[in-house]
Amino acid sequence: DIMKFFIYICLLHLVCFVFLGDGKAIHVSLEKLKYTNKLKSIGFNLEANDDDDKHSTIDLKNYEAMAYKGIIKVGSEKKEMRVIFDTGSADFWVMSTYIKKQDKKNYIHYYNHNTSSTWSEISTTETKLQYGKGSCVLVTGSDNLYIGDYIVEGQRFGEAISVSDDILIAENPIDGILGMGMQPLSALGVATVIDNLYAQKVIDKRTFSFHLTSIENES
Repeated sequence: DIMKFFIYICLLHLVCFVFLGDGKAIHVSLEKLKYTNKLKSIGFNLEANDDDDKHSTIDLKNYEAMAYKGIIKVGSEKKEMRVIFDTGSADFWVMSTYIKKQDKKNYIHYYNHNTSSTWSEISTTETKLQYGKGSCVLVTGSDNLYIGDYIVEGQRFGEAISVSDDILIAENPIDGILGMGMQPLSALGVATVIDNLYAQKVIDKRTFSFHLTSIENES
């Protein structure tokens, strides 16, 4: 279908990612890890609903032309987390310090809500997310999310307490997933990051787009 075709094209040629608004942009540049003959650097743009002419940049990395990850920050301590920007899901989650001991890895960054003064508990009910490969079990909390220089206040998200080995790959370590899909796809049943960016007037439209280019075309 159209969505699968769109995602397929993005996996092959993704260069930048834009939230359309009526102001200026956050730009998140992405960097490839492998397959250098297919993809150049990749960028993520977020247009803010304000009058300031400024850009914010986050470096994202491409893993085998299949996943694109970058650093966001969570909580009052602005804990850095490496997350996949996933267009096929709508839930945002990060690895929690309360993860089961057998799932803990030394190459993963863990979010500790006890160190964040802006965290609040939403639900201890466990929710399982299933991906094409791998799964995770989450409880739900709320905290501030930082994307570049912009902030989403009180974002509800999952704190992973169990994650399968299919997701925790040492060669491509991630600390969570940032789902960019629409809210009906949310297994947690909470407002998405995009919804909250819109509700908090950071952007003026719930839309985003990709800037596609090949390694031969640097424009």
